[in-house]
Amino acid sequence: MADIPVTFVYIGDKIPSYALQSLQMARKYSGQGVLLLANRGAIAKIKKLDFPAVEIEAFYNPTDFKSVQGKLVGDAKFRNSLWLRSLERFFIIEQFLSWTKTSEVFHAEL
Repeated sequence: MADIPVTFVYIGDKIPSYALQSLQMARKYSGQGVLLLANRGAIAKIKKLDFPAVEIEAFYNPTDFKSVQGKLVGDAKFRNSLWLRSLERFFIIEQFLSWTKTSEVFHAEL
């Protein structure tokens, strides 16, 4: 599993400081590489990027997610749309695997 990076997904325009700390800790202690999948604007705002990052816009099409989004039961705005963003990350990972023709991922939460 040493060749599968710990993959994090961030949806939004600015990565919070706690997330950057998580990325650095994973890089230092996991024994794996680290990969960040994030929006272009968020990646551009990282001052010191010492791990690979891929812009979600390069491969992600939200059409499938949007067709499912409206079918969810519950409060879509709960905790700043926590459940919607959590679900969307799986769609992003699926499309990333397809785009890279990869079949394995080690996903971790920030």
